[in-house]
Amino acid sequence: MTVAGVARSVRSIVARAQLGDALDDVDFFAIGLFADTRLRDLTRIVALLEPGRGAKTFYLVDAFDAELGPARNAYRVADDALRAARDRFVAELGSRIGFVPTGEEFILMRSARVEIPAGARIVRETSEYFTLTIELDDETSACRRDRDAAFAAVAIAEARARRSLAEHLIRHSSDIFAALGSAGRADASFGEAS
Repeated sequence: MTVAGVARSVRSIVARAQLGDALDDVDFFAIGLFADTRLRDLTRIVALLEPGRGAKTFYLVDAFDAELGPARNAYRVADDALRAARDRFVAELGSRIGFVPTGEEFILMRSARVEIPAGARIVRETSEYFTLTIELDDETSACRRDRDAAFAAVAIAEARARRSLAEHLIRHSSDIFAALGSAGRADASFGEAS
């Protein structure tokens, strides 16, 4: 991509931030790449984004919001609890039907002559088999609700971190736009030299 192409992308990203649009990791990565061109002093932008930058990536690290790390940890704990509760529930279900289901839906052959157990519901049936779906017990359902709430808290913290980063970009938009002007001049002179 040419310097002018990157400049157009960055101009659009900053304009969207000024309008209040949500920016994503790709947007922050592009801003970081542009800031690295060093056509103008954008060290504040580089420093702002540095914690989340990789060689070819940008990741919204916990350092970008005080509540992001704790929210992600709470999500991991809730997800682990859900997995453990679901594994226990499915193992118990499996002991009643003779095998442990691996997905949310599973097939039970009529020839097995096994009663449809509590915790499973018929979604389809043929003359040969039943397609069943797992219906979680109260404990596992509560764990799922806790995990979903923890996921929502992560989403809120990530949105707040993205907004904060965007607000920093807006505060430094005059520096970015000045660098964009330099980028356009550098691209034009490069074109004349070749």
